Amino acid sequence: MQKNIFSLFLVLAFLFNLVSLKGRAVSPDSKLIGMNLGGIADWSGDNVFVDLMKKSRTWITFATEPGYPWETKKNEFIPVDENGYATKVPFSIPDGPDQRIRTVINHSSTYLPHGEYLFTYEGEGDFRFWPGNDLNYRELEPGKGIITIAKDNQSIFLEIFSST
Repeated sequence: MQKNIFSLFLVLAFLFNLVSLKGRAVSPDSKLIGMNLGGIADWSGDNVFVDLMKKSRTWITFATEPGYPWETKKNEFIPVDENGYATKVPFSIPDGPDQRIRTVINHSSTYLPHGEYLFTYEGEGDFRFWPGNDLNYRELEPGKGIITIAKDNQSIFLEIFSST
């Protein structure tokens, strides 16, 4: 009985797809189904979002004082909003110096074409994009700037030193 219900479900699903496609012009190069897509990550070759921050790494905490590692692993102390964006940098932790944050927006092993990309933010602060040799940031107005990438597949790192 359960097998018959499952078979009926598959037949109905197939018919629904046929009906939903009826009347729509489908070009030969349209992609109705995706296969072999990787996971969402800064090193993934799949650029599935227009907003590159959606595939960036989680925030990486760091201290600017000498002697601390590249990552201090204090993420639980980052004050964030409902979207996961930091609301205050630097921030304090119980057992060490004030922390700043960084993330990897795109890793050089992924396909990202050269060109200009819009960067928007809320509030005020001190931040930088790096590496700087093939990457340039130009502020257009408060809260909006242009990142110019000179070559394909450029790594993009964002460090936030202070924000309000």
